[in-house]
Amino acid sequence: MLRAMNSAISGLKNHQTMMDVISNNIANVNTTGFKSSRVTFQTLLAQTIRGSIPGAIGSGGQDSIQIGLGMAISGVDKLNTQGVLSNTSKLTDMAISGDGYFIMTDGYRKFYSRDGAFDLDSTGALISPSTGLRVNGWVAETNASGQKVINSAMPPSAPLTIPLGAGVNAKASSMVSFNGNLNGSSTDLVSSGVVESSTVASAISFATTATDALTFTYGGKTYNATISTALTKNASTIADLATAVATAINTALTAGGETDVIQVSASDSASVSAEGGLVFKAAKALSFGSSPSSNLELGAALKGRASTGLESMTTSIVAYDTLGMAHELTVKFQKQVPTATGVTPAVGSNTWKWTVANLDAGTTLKADATNGQAFGFVSFDPSGKFQAATTSTVAGATAPVTATDLTGSRVTLNFANGQAQGQQLLLDFTRMTQLQDGNTVSAVENDGHPTGTLTSFTVGSNGVITGSYSNGVQEALGQIALATFANPSGLSLVSQNLMSESANSGIPQVGVPGAGSRGQINGGQLELSNVDLSVQFTDMIRAERGFQANSRIITTSDEMLQDLVNLKR
Repeated sequence: MLRAMNSAISGLKNHQTMMDVISNNIANVNTTGFKSSRVTFQTLLAQTIRGSIPGAIGSGGQDSIQIGLGMAISGVDKLNTQGVLSNTSKLTDMAISGDGYFIMTDGYRKFYSRDGAFDLDSTGALISPSTGLRVNGWVAETNASGQKVINSAMPPSAPLTIPLGAGVNAKASSMVSFNGNLNGSSTDLVSSGVVESSTVASAISFATTATDALTFTYGGKTYNATISTALTKNASTIADLATAVATAINTALTAGGETDVIQVSASDSASVSAEGGLVFKAAKALSFGSSPSSNLELGAALKGRASTGLESMTTSIVAYDTLGMAHELTVKFQKQVPTATGVTPAVGSNTWKWTVANLDAGTTLKADATNGQAFGFVSFDPSGKFQAATTSTVAGATAPVTATDLTGSRVTLNFANGQAQGQQLLLDFTRMTQLQDGNTVSAVENDGHPTGTLTSFTVGSNGVITGSYSNGVQEALGQIALATFANPSGLSLVSQNLMSESANSGIPQVGVPGAGSRGQINGGQLELSNVDLSVQFTDMIRAERGFQANSRIITTSDEMLQDLVNLKR
Protein backbone atom coordinates (compact mmCIF):
# COMPACT_ATOMS: atom_id res chain seq x y z
CA MET A 1 0.00 0.00 0.00
CA LEU A 2 2.80 2.38 0.82
CA ARG A 3 4.25 1.87 -2.67
CA ALA A 4 0.97 2.92 -4.25
CA MET A 5 0.76 5.95 -2.01
CA ASN A 6 4.34 7.00 -2.84
CA SER A 7 3.58 6.74 -6.57
CA ALA A 8 0.44 8.80 -6.11
CA ILE A 9 2.36 11.41 -4.14
CA SER A 10 4.83 11.80 -7.03
CA GLY A 11 1.86 12.22 -9.35
CA LEU A 12 0.30 14.87 -7.10
CA LYS A 13 3.52 16.78 -6.75
CA ASN A 14 4.45 16.82 -10.42
CA HIS A 15 0.94 17.62 -11.67
CA GLN A 16 1.06 20.55 -9.28
CA THR A 17 4.28 21.61 -11.03
CA MET A 18 2.45 21.28 -14.35
CA MET A 19 -0.20 23.66 -13.00
CA ASP A 20 2.55 26.06 -11.92
CA VAL A 21 3.92 26.17 -15.50
CA ILE A 22 0.42 26.62 -16.96
CA SER A 23 -0.28 29.37 -14.45
CA ASN A 24 2.93 31.19 -15.44
CA ASN A 25 2.02 30.88 -19.13
CA ILE A 26 -1.44 32.34 -18.59
CA ALA A 27 -0.07 35.08 -16.35
CA ASN A 28 2.22 36.16 -19.20
CA VAL A 29 -0.36 35.90 -21.96
CA ASN A 30 0.11 39.62 -22.69
CA THR A 31 3.84 39.89 -21.92
CA THR A 32 5.82 41.25 -24.88
CA GLY A 33 8.00 38.62 -26.52
CA PHE A 34 7.13 35.96 -23.90
CA LYS A 35 7.67 32.33 -24.91
CA SER A 36 5.42 29.74 -23.28
CA SER A 37 6.72 26.59 -21.57
CA ARG A 38 5.46 23.05 -21.23
CA VAL A 39 6.11 20.22 -18.76
CA THR A 40 7.10 16.74 -19.89
CA PHE A 41 7.00 13.71 -17.56
CA GLN A 42 8.99 10.50 -17.28
CA THR A 43 8.74 7.29 -15.24
CA LEU A 44 10.81 6.59 -12.14
CA LEU A 45 12.76 3.39 -11.56
CA ALA A 46 10.65 0.28 -11.29
CA GLN A 47 10.89 -2.40 -8.57
CA THR A 48 11.74 -5.75 -10.12
CA ILE A 49 9.85 -8.68 -8.56
CA ARG A 50 11.20 -11.24 -10.98
CA GLY A 51 13.72 -10.93 -13.73
CA SER A 52 13.10 -12.17 -17.26
CA ILE A 53 13.84 -15.87 -17.99
CA PRO A 54 14.95 -16.97 -21.47
CA GLY A 55 13.26 -19.88 -23.19
CA ALA A 56 14.68 -23.43 -22.97
CA ILE A 57 14.15 -26.77 -24.72
CA GLY A 58 10.53 -27.71 -24.24
CA SER A 59 9.52 -24.47 -22.49
CA GLY A 60 9.06 -20.80 -23.40
CA GLY A 61 10.67 -17.74 -21.85
CA GLN A 62 9.14 -15.63 -19.10
CA ASP A 63 8.95 -11.83 -18.91
CA SER A 64 10.15 -9.92 -15.94
CA ILE A 65 7.75 -8.64 -13.33
CA GLN A 66 8.34 -4.94 -12.55
CA ILE A 67 6.24 -2.47 -10.61
CA GLY A 68 6.70 1.24 -11.24
CA LEU A 69 7.55 3.58 -8.41
CA GLY A 70 5.83 6.71 -9.75
CA MET A 71 6.71 9.55 -12.12
CA ALA A 72 9.03 12.56 -12.31
CA ILE A 73 9.44 15.72 -14.37
CA SER A 74 11.51 15.13 -17.51
CA GLY A 75 11.88 18.80 -18.28
CA VAL A 76 10.25 22.22 -18.65
CA ASP A 77 10.72 23.15 -22.30
CA LYS A 78 10.45 26.64 -23.79
CA LEU A 79 8.40 26.82 -26.99
CA ASN A 80 10.28 29.28 -29.20
CA THR A 81 7.59 29.67 -31.84
CA GLN A 82 6.91 33.04 -33.48
CA GLY A 83 4.48 35.34 -31.70
CA VAL A 84 1.98 37.55 -33.49
CA LEU A 85 3.29 41.01 -34.45
CA SER A 86 1.26 43.99 -33.29
CA ASN A 87 1.45 47.47 -34.86
CA THR A 88 2.28 50.28 -32.44
CA SER A 89 3.50 53.01 -34.85
CA LYS A 90 6.13 53.98 -32.27
CA LEU A 91 9.45 54.61 -34.00
CA THR A 92 11.53 52.93 -31.30
CA ASP A 93 9.42 49.75 -31.10
CA MET A 94 10.92 46.75 -32.90
CA ALA A 95 9.91 43.14 -33.39
CA ILE A 96 11.93 40.21 -34.69
CA SER A 97 10.25 38.19 -37.43
CA GLY A 98 12.11 34.89 -37.27
CA ASP A 99 14.95 33.67 -35.07
CA GLY A 100 17.28 35.82 -33.04
CA TYR A 101 17.48 37.97 -29.93
CA PHE A 102 18.20 41.61 -29.25
CA ILE A 103 21.51 42.15 -27.45
CA MET A 104 21.27 44.33 -24.35
CA THR A 105 24.17 45.56 -22.27
CA ASP A 106 24.90 47.53 -19.12
CA GLY A 107 28.47 48.11 -20.23
CA TYR A 108 29.76 44.94 -18.57
CA ARG A 109 27.28 42.11 -19.01
CA LYS A 110 25.21 41.10 -22.00
CA PHE A 111 21.60 39.97 -21.94
CA TYR A 112 19.30 38.75 -24.67
CA SER A 113 15.63 39.47 -25.23
CA ARG A 114 12.75 39.25 -27.73
CA ASP A 115 11.16 42.32 -26.15
CA GLY A 116 11.70 45.25 -28.52
CA ALA A 117 9.78 47.91 -26.54
CA PHE A 118 12.65 50.39 -26.70
CA ASP A 119 12.91 54.12 -26.12
CA LEU A 120 15.46 56.93 -26.17
CA ASP A 121 17.01 58.32 -23.00
CA SER A 122 18.15 61.89 -22.41
CA THR A 123 21.39 61.29 -24.31
CA GLY A 124 19.64 59.76 -27.34
CA ALA A 125 20.76 56.21 -26.47
CA LEU A 126 18.41 53.41 -27.57
CA ILE A 127 17.47 51.62 -24.35
CA SER A 128 14.99 49.29 -22.71
CA PRO A 129 13.11 51.73 -20.44
CA SER A 130 12.20 49.00 -17.91
CA THR A 131 15.81 47.98 -17.30
CA GLY A 132 17.94 50.88 -18.53
CA LEU A 133 19.98 48.43 -20.61
CA ARG A 134 21.27 49.75 -23.93
CA VAL A 135 20.66 48.10 -27.30
CA ASN A 136 23.82 46.85 -28.92
CA GLY A 137 24.72 47.21 -32.60
CA TRP A 138 27.02 48.91 -35.08
CA VAL A 139 27.45 52.67 -35.09
CA ALA A 140 27.79 54.29 -38.54
CA GLU A 141 31.17 55.88 -39.15
CA THR A 142 32.26 58.54 -41.63
CA ASN A 143 34.62 57.27 -44.33
CA ALA A 144 37.24 59.19 -46.29
CA SER A 145 34.59 60.32 -48.80
CA GLY A 146 32.45 61.83 -46.05
CA GLN A 147 29.78 59.13 -46.31
CA LYS A 148 28.24 57.24 -43.40
CA VAL A 149 29.06 53.51 -43.59
CA ILE A 150 28.42 50.53 -41.33
CA ASN A 151 31.14 47.93 -40.88
CA SER A 152 29.14 44.88 -39.78
CA ALA A 153 32.13 42.63 -40.47
CA MET A 154 33.49 43.69 -37.08
CA PRO A 155 31.86 42.85 -33.71
CA PRO A 156 29.13 45.31 -32.63
CA SER A 157 31.04 48.44 -31.74
CA ALA A 158 28.90 50.21 -29.17
CA PRO A 159 25.39 50.87 -27.87
CA LEU A 160 23.29 52.65 -30.46
CA THR A 161 22.44 56.34 -30.27
CA ILE A 162 19.81 58.32 -32.21
CA PRO A 163 20.55 62.00 -31.48
CA LEU A 164 17.28 63.67 -32.50
CA GLY A 165 17.86 67.40 -32.96
CA ALA A 166 21.54 66.96 -33.74
CA GLY A 167 22.82 68.94 -36.71
CA VAL A 168 24.54 67.87 -39.89
CA ASN A 169 27.09 70.12 -41.59
CA ALA A 170 26.70 71.36 -45.15
CA LYS A 171 28.32 69.30 -47.89
CA ALA A 172 29.39 70.69 -51.25
CA SER A 173 27.88 68.93 -54.27
CA SER A 174 30.39 66.77 -56.09
CA MET A 175 27.98 64.60 -58.09
CA VAL A 176 24.54 64.96 -59.63
CA SER A 177 22.88 61.89 -61.17
CA PHE A 178 20.32 62.08 -63.93
CA ASN A 179 17.54 59.65 -64.73
CA GLY A 180 14.93 59.50 -67.47
CA ASN A 181 14.75 59.40 -71.21
CA LEU A 182 15.81 61.54 -74.17
CA ASN A 183 13.41 61.24 -77.09
CA GLY A 184 14.90 58.74 -79.52
CA SER A 185 12.10 58.83 -82.09
CA SER A 186 12.69 60.10 -85.61
CA THR A 187 11.35 63.59 -84.96
CA ASP A 188 14.33 65.60 -86.23
CA LEU A 189 13.01 68.67 -88.06
CA VAL A 190 14.98 69.27 -91.26
CA SER A 191 14.75 71.39 -94.40
CA SER A 192 13.85 69.69 -97.67
CA GLY A 193 13.43 71.15 -101.15
CA VAL A 194 12.68 70.05 -104.68
CA VAL A 195 14.91 71.27 -107.51
CA GLU A 196 14.25 71.19 -111.24
CA SER A 197 16.89 70.20 -113.77
CA SER A 198 17.26 71.75 -117.19
CA THR A 199 17.16 68.42 -118.94
CA VAL A 200 14.34 66.13 -119.86
CA ALA A 201 16.44 63.02 -119.57
CA SER A 202 15.35 60.46 -117.01
CA ALA A 203 18.66 60.90 -115.16
CA ILE A 204 18.65 64.19 -113.27
CA SER A 205 21.65 66.36 -114.02
CA PHE A 206 22.69 69.91 -113.19
CA ALA A 207 24.99 72.60 -114.39
CA THR A 208 26.57 75.15 -112.04
CA THR A 209 29.26 77.75 -112.30
CA ALA A 210 31.91 78.71 -109.77
CA THR A 211 30.03 81.91 -108.97
CA ASP A 212 26.63 80.54 -108.00
CA ALA A 213 25.66 81.87 -104.57
CA LEU A 214 23.17 80.91 -101.91
CA THR A 215 22.00 82.84 -98.84
CA PHE A 216 20.85 80.98 -95.72
CA THR A 217 20.20 81.68 -92.05
CA TYR A 218 21.44 79.24 -89.39
CA GLY A 219 20.83 79.69 -85.66
CA GLY A 220 19.72 83.29 -86.21
CA LYS A 221 22.83 84.28 -88.18
CA THR A 222 22.86 84.85 -91.96
CA TYR A 223 25.58 83.36 -94.17
CA ASN A 224 26.44 83.68 -97.87
CA ALA A 225 27.60 80.48 -99.52
CA THR A 226 29.35 80.26 -102.88
CA ILE A 227 28.90 77.00 -104.77
CA SER A 228 32.42 76.91 -106.14
CA THR A 229 32.10 73.44 -107.62
CA ALA A 230 31.23 73.54 -111.32
CA LEU A 231 28.77 70.85 -112.34
CA THR A 232 28.34 69.88 -116.00
CA LYS A 233 24.86 69.44 -117.43
CA ASN A 234 23.92 65.85 -118.30
CA ALA A 235 27.09 64.69 -116.58
CA SER A 236 26.37 65.60 -112.95
CA THR A 237 23.68 63.95 -110.80
CA ILE A 238 21.69 65.27 -107.88
CA ALA A 239 24.13 63.49 -105.56
CA ASP A 240 26.89 65.64 -107.02
CA LEU A 241 24.74 68.69 -106.37
CA ALA A 242 24.18 67.62 -102.72
CA THR A 243 27.94 67.35 -102.22
CA ALA A 244 28.57 70.74 -103.81
CA VAL A 245 25.91 72.48 -101.71
CA ALA A 246 27.13 70.80 -98.51
CA THR A 247 30.68 71.98 -99.18
CA ALA A 248 29.50 75.50 -99.83
CA ILE A 249 27.32 76.03 -96.78
CA ASN A 250 29.67 74.28 -94.31
CA THR A 251 32.59 76.32 -95.64
CA ALA A 252 30.53 79.45 -94.99
CA LEU A 253 29.74 78.28 -91.47
CA THR A 254 33.39 77.57 -90.67
CA ALA A 255 34.42 80.98 -91.98
CA GLY A 256 31.81 82.55 -89.69
CA GLY A 257 33.17 80.79 -86.58
CA GLU A 258 30.50 78.05 -86.39
CA THR A 259 31.62 74.51 -85.48
CA ASP A 260 28.34 72.74 -86.29
CA VAL A 261 28.08 70.73 -89.50
CA ILE A 262 24.99 70.68 -91.73
CA GLN A 263 24.37 67.46 -93.58
CA VAL A 264 23.01 67.52 -97.13
CA SER A 265 21.73 64.42 -98.90
CA ALA A 266 19.99 63.71 -102.22
CA SER A 267 16.45 62.49 -102.57
CA ASP A 268 15.82 61.26 -106.11
CA SER A 269 12.39 60.00 -107.09
CA ALA A 270 12.61 57.72 -110.14
CA SER A 271 8.89 58.12 -110.73
CA VAL A 272 9.24 61.84 -111.52
CA SER A 273 11.35 62.74 -114.50
CA ALA A 274 13.96 65.46 -114.16
CA GLU A 275 13.14 66.17 -110.52
CA GLY A 276 14.97 65.56 -107.28
CA GLY A 277 15.23 66.83 -103.73
CA LEU A 278 17.86 67.96 -101.26
CA VAL A 279 17.42 67.05 -97.58
CA PHE A 280 19.19 69.10 -94.91
CA LYS A 281 19.88 68.01 -91.33
CA ALA A 282 20.93 70.71 -88.93
CA ALA A 283 21.22 71.13 -85.16
CA LYS A 284 19.75 74.64 -85.21
CA ALA A 285 17.06 76.53 -87.10
CA LEU A 286 17.88 76.65 -90.83
CA SER A 287 16.21 78.67 -93.60
CA PHE A 288 17.08 79.77 -97.12
CA GLY A 289 16.78 83.21 -98.71
CA SER A 290 17.99 84.61 -102.06
CA SER A 291 18.06 82.72 -105.33
CA PRO A 292 21.31 81.74 -107.03
CA SER A 293 22.03 82.23 -110.71
CA SER A 294 19.74 80.90 -113.41
CA ASN A 295 21.97 77.90 -113.94
CA LEU A 296 20.70 76.44 -110.69
CA GLU A 297 17.03 76.62 -109.87
CA LEU A 298 17.84 75.84 -106.23
CA GLY A 299 17.00 79.10 -104.53
CA ALA A 300 13.41 79.19 -105.78
CA ALA A 301 12.82 75.67 -104.54
CA LEU A 302 14.40 76.20 -101.09
CA LYS A 303 13.28 79.75 -100.44
CA GLY A 304 10.84 79.85 -97.53
CA ARG A 305 11.63 76.35 -96.39
CA ALA A 306 12.90 76.23 -92.82
CA SER A 307 13.43 73.96 -89.83
CA THR A 308 13.44 74.54 -86.06
CA GLY A 309 16.44 72.36 -85.39
CA LEU A 310 16.80 68.94 -83.81
CA GLU A 311 15.16 67.60 -80.66
CA SER A 312 16.18 69.32 -77.41
CA MET A 313 15.12 69.61 -73.77
CA THR A 314 16.12 71.60 -70.69
CA THR A 315 16.15 70.67 -67.01
CA SER A 316 17.62 72.24 -63.90
CA ILE A 317 19.93 71.09 -61.12
CA VAL A 318 21.05 72.53 -57.80
CA ALA A 319 24.70 72.69 -56.78
CA TYR A 320 25.51 73.29 -53.10
CA ASP A 321 28.75 75.10 -52.33
CA THR A 322 31.02 74.52 -49.33
CA LEU A 323 28.91 76.88 -47.21
CA GLY A 324 25.72 75.00 -48.01
CA MET A 325 24.29 77.68 -50.30
CA ALA A 326 22.21 76.44 -53.24
CA HIS A 327 22.99 77.50 -56.82
CA GLU A 328 20.53 76.61 -59.58
CA LEU A 329 22.05 75.62 -62.90
CA THR A 330 20.34 74.92 -66.22
CA VAL A 331 21.31 71.80 -68.16
CA LYS A 332 20.28 71.61 -71.81
CA PHE A 333 20.38 68.47 -73.96
CA GLN A 334 20.48 69.03 -77.76
CA LYS A 335 20.30 66.21 -80.31
CA GLN A 336 23.31 66.33 -82.63
CA VAL A 337 23.88 65.74 -86.32
CA PRO A 338 26.81 63.34 -86.81
CA THR A 339 29.91 65.27 -87.84
CA ALA A 340 31.95 64.62 -90.94
CA THR A 341 35.21 62.74 -90.74
CA GLY A 342 38.04 64.81 -89.34
CA VAL A 343 35.83 67.37 -87.61
CA THR A 344 36.57 68.03 -83.90
CA PRO A 345 34.84 67.20 -81.67
CA ALA A 346 33.75 64.00 -83.39
CA VAL A 347 30.04 63.32 -82.90
CA GLY A 348 28.44 60.01 -83.83
CA SER A 349 24.83 59.02 -84.27
CA ASN A 350 22.53 58.89 -81.18
CA THR A 351 24.54 61.69 -79.60
CA TRP A 352 23.30 64.66 -77.57
CA LYS A 353 25.20 67.75 -76.50
CA TRP A 354 24.81 68.76 -72.87
CA THR A 355 25.38 72.37 -71.83
CA VAL A 356 25.44 73.96 -68.36
CA ALA A 357 24.30 77.60 -68.37
CA ASN A 358 22.24 80.27 -66.59
CA LEU A 359 24.59 80.60 -63.65
CA ASP A 360 23.59 82.85 -60.79
CA ALA A 361 25.36 86.15 -60.18
CA GLY A 362 29.01 85.83 -59.28
CA THR A 363 29.38 82.19 -60.38
CA THR A 364 31.63 81.27 -63.27
CA LEU A 365 32.61 78.09 -65.02
CA LYS A 366 36.30 77.38 -64.99
CA ALA A 367 37.18 76.43 -68.55
CA ASP A 368 40.70 75.37 -69.41
CA ALA A 369 42.55 72.34 -70.66
CA THR A 370 42.93 70.89 -67.15
CA ASN A 371 39.54 71.45 -65.61
CA GLY A 372 36.60 71.54 -67.74
CA GLN A 373 33.98 72.86 -68.51
CA ALA A 374 30.52 73.87 -69.49
CA PHE A 375 29.55 71.41 -72.21
CA GLY A 376 30.12 67.93 -73.57
CA PHE A 377 28.40 65.01 -75.25
CA VAL A 378 26.48 61.92 -74.13
CA SER A 379 25.86 59.06 -76.54
CA PHE A 380 23.69 55.96 -76.61
CA ASP A 381 23.93 52.61 -78.36
CA PRO A 382 21.39 51.46 -80.98
CA SER A 383 19.23 49.91 -78.25
CA GLY A 384 18.95 53.23 -76.41
CA LYS A 385 21.28 52.36 -73.50
CA PHE A 386 23.90 54.76 -72.17
CA GLN A 387 27.16 54.31 -74.04
CA ALA A 388 29.63 57.08 -73.18
CA ALA A 389 30.02 60.66 -72.01
CA THR A 390 32.58 63.32 -72.86
CA THR A 391 33.53 66.74 -71.57
CA SER A 392 34.82 69.31 -74.07
CA THR A 393 37.10 72.23 -73.36
CA VAL A 394 36.65 75.64 -74.92
CA ALA A 395 39.41 74.74 -77.35
CA GLY A 396 37.22 71.90 -78.60
CA ALA A 397 39.19 68.90 -77.32
CA THR A 398 37.28 65.91 -75.98
CA ALA A 399 37.81 63.42 -73.15
CA PRO A 400 36.06 60.13 -73.97
CA VAL A 401 34.59 58.44 -70.95
CA THR A 402 33.28 54.92 -70.45
CA ALA A 403 30.12 53.90 -68.62
CA THR A 404 32.09 52.99 -65.49
CA ASP A 405 34.37 56.04 -65.47
CA LEU A 406 32.65 59.40 -65.76
CA THR A 407 35.60 61.55 -64.72
CA GLY A 408 35.33 63.52 -67.95
CA SER A 409 31.74 64.70 -67.43
CA ARG A 410 32.58 67.50 -65.06
CA VAL A 411 31.79 71.14 -64.55
CA THR A 412 34.19 73.23 -62.46
CA LEU A 413 32.43 76.00 -60.54
CA ASN A 414 33.89 79.18 -59.02
CA PHE A 415 31.69 81.01 -56.52
CA ALA A 416 32.02 84.64 -55.47
CA ASN A 417 30.85 84.77 -51.83
CA GLY A 418 33.69 83.17 -49.89
CA GLN A 419 33.21 79.52 -50.77
CA ALA A 420 36.02 77.24 -51.84
CA GLN A 421 36.89 77.82 -55.50
CA GLY A 422 37.27 75.25 -58.28
CA GLN A 423 34.43 73.01 -57.06
CA GLN A 424 34.25 69.92 -59.26
CA LEU A 425 30.73 68.77 -60.15
CA LEU A 426 30.37 65.33 -61.74
CA LEU A 427 27.39 64.83 -64.06
CA ASP A 428 26.36 61.17 -64.02
CA PHE A 429 24.38 60.20 -67.14
CA THR A 430 24.67 56.40 -66.79
CA ARG A 431 21.01 55.90 -65.85
CA MET A 432 19.66 57.83 -68.86
CA THR A 433 18.16 56.20 -71.95
CA GLN A 434 17.29 57.26 -75.49
CA LEU A 435 13.98 55.59 -76.33
CA GLN A 436 10.80 56.62 -78.09
CA ASP A 437 9.16 57.77 -74.85
CA GLY A 438 9.51 61.54 -74.94
CA ASN A 439 11.89 63.72 -72.92
CA THR A 440 11.76 62.97 -69.20
CA VAL A 441 15.33 63.55 -67.97
CA SER A 442 15.68 65.09 -64.52
CA ALA A 443 18.19 65.14 -61.67
CA VAL A 444 17.39 62.39 -59.14
CA GLU A 445 20.39 62.35 -56.83
CA ASN A 446 22.60 65.07 -55.41
CA ASP A 447 25.32 64.26 -52.88
CA GLY A 448 25.46 67.85 -51.62
CA HIS A 449 23.18 69.47 -49.06
CA PRO A 450 22.80 72.50 -46.78
CA THR A 451 22.92 72.30 -42.98
CA GLY A 452 20.07 70.52 -41.19
CA THR A 453 18.94 68.77 -38.01
CA LEU A 454 17.89 65.18 -37.36
CA THR A 455 14.09 65.16 -37.15
CA SER A 456 13.08 61.52 -37.52
CA PHE A 457 14.33 58.01 -38.29
CA THR A 458 13.21 54.64 -39.60
CA VAL A 459 14.35 51.08 -38.95
CA GLY A 460 14.70 48.82 -41.97
CA SER A 461 14.16 45.06 -42.12
CA ASN A 462 17.96 44.64 -42.07
CA GLY A 463 18.14 46.59 -38.83
CA VAL A 464 19.68 49.70 -40.37
CA ILE A 465 18.56 52.87 -38.60
CA THR A 466 18.25 55.67 -41.19
CA GLY A 467 18.05 59.25 -39.96
CA SER A 468 16.01 61.91 -41.78
CA TYR A 469 17.25 65.49 -41.55
CA SER A 470 15.37 68.75 -42.05
CA ASN A 471 17.38 69.45 -45.21
CA GLY A 472 16.12 66.28 -46.88
CA VAL A 473 19.29 64.30 -46.26
CA GLN A 474 18.94 60.67 -45.21
CA GLU A 475 21.90 58.76 -43.86
CA ALA A 476 22.60 55.63 -41.84
CA LEU A 477 23.02 56.12 -38.08
CA GLY A 478 23.64 52.52 -37.09
CA GLN A 479 22.42 48.95 -37.36
CA ILE A 480 20.74 46.63 -34.84
CA ALA A 481 22.68 43.46 -33.99
CA LEU A 482 20.93 40.13 -33.41
CA ALA A 483 22.23 36.96 -31.77
CA THR A 484 21.24 33.35 -32.39
CA PHE A 485 22.04 30.25 -30.36
CA ALA A 486 22.45 26.59 -31.26
CA ASN A 487 20.05 25.76 -28.40
CA PRO A 488 17.87 28.78 -27.59
CA SER A 489 15.87 26.67 -25.12
CA GLY A 490 19.06 26.43 -23.08
CA LEU A 491 19.13 30.17 -22.30
CA SER A 492 18.73 31.01 -18.63
CA LEU A 493 15.65 33.08 -17.80
CA VAL A 494 16.23 36.36 -15.97
CA SER A 495 13.60 38.79 -14.79
CA GLN A 496 12.23 41.64 -16.91
CA ASN A 497 12.03 39.64 -20.18
CA LEU A 498 15.77 39.04 -20.22
CA MET A 499 17.79 35.88 -20.78
CA SER A 500 21.45 35.09 -20.35
CA GLU A 501 23.87 32.67 -21.92
CA SER A 502 24.21 29.27 -20.25
CA ALA A 503 26.51 26.27 -20.50
CA ASN A 504 23.98 24.48 -22.74
CA SER A 505 22.77 27.34 -24.93
CA GLY A 506 25.87 27.53 -27.08
CA ILE A 507 27.84 30.70 -27.73
CA PRO A 508 25.97 33.62 -29.35
CA GLN A 509 26.29 33.95 -33.12
CA VAL A 510 26.09 37.72 -33.63
CA GLY A 511 25.29 39.27 -37.01
CA VAL A 512 22.99 41.54 -39.00
CA PRO A 513 19.24 40.86 -39.22
CA GLY A 514 18.17 38.82 -42.23
CA ALA A 515 21.55 37.07 -42.61
CA GLY A 516 22.00 33.41 -41.79
CA SER A 517 19.17 32.14 -39.61
CA ARG A 518 18.58 35.54 -38.03
CA GLY A 519 15.15 37.03 -38.56
CA GLN A 520 14.27 40.45 -39.88
CA ILE A 521 13.41 43.60 -37.94
CA ASN A 522 9.91 45.06 -38.11
CA GLY A 523 9.99 48.70 -37.03
CA GLY A 524 6.94 50.15 -35.27
CA GLN A 525 5.78 46.70 -34.13
CA LEU A 526 6.05 44.48 -31.06
CA GLU A 527 5.98 40.70 -30.81
CA LEU A 528 3.17 39.42 -28.62
CA SER A 529 3.30 36.38 -26.36
CA ASN A 530 3.00 33.03 -28.14
CA VAL A 531 0.78 31.64 -25.36
CA ASP A 532 -2.24 29.80 -26.84
CA LEU A 533 -5.02 30.01 -24.24
CA SER A 534 -6.97 27.13 -25.77
CA VAL A 535 -3.95 24.87 -25.32
CA GLN A 536 -3.36 26.15 -21.80
CA PHE A 537 -6.96 25.52 -20.73
CA THR A 538 -6.81 22.01 -22.18
CA ASP A 539 -3.56 21.34 -20.35
CA MET A 540 -5.16 22.74 -17.20
CA ILE A 541 -7.93 20.14 -17.43
CA ARG A 542 -5.36 17.39 -17.95
CA ALA A 543 -3.36 18.57 -14.94
CA GLU A 544 -6.49 18.78 -12.83
CA ARG A 545 -7.63 15.27 -13.79
CA GLY A 546 -4.16 13.87 -13.20
CA PHE A 547 -3.99 15.49 -9.76
CA GLN A 548 -7.54 14.34 -8.96
CA ALA A 549 -6.86 10.74 -10.00
CA ASN A 550 -3.66 10.56 -7.94
CA SER A 551 -5.52 11.90 -4.92
CA ARG A 552 -8.01 9.05 -5.35
CA ILE A 553 -5.12 6.59 -5.19
CA ILE A 554 -4.13 7.95 -1.81
CA THR A 555 -7.72 7.86 -0.55
CA THR A 556 -8.24 4.31 -1.77
CA SER A 557 -4.89 3.13 -0.38
CA ASP A 558 -5.82 4.69 2.98
CA GLU A 559 -9.10 2.76 3.03
CA MET A 560 -7.33 -0.46 2.16
CA LEU A 561 -4.87 0.11 5.02
CA GLN A 562 -7.81 0.78 7.31
CA ASP A 563 -9.37 -2.53 6.26
CA LEU A 564 -6.06 -4.26 6.91
CA VAL A 565 -5.91 -2.82 10.41
CA ASN A 566 -9.49 -3.92 11.06
CA LEU A 567 -8.56 -7.58 10.37
CA LYS A 568 -7.11 -7.69 13.86
CA ARG A 569 -10.44 -6.99 15.49
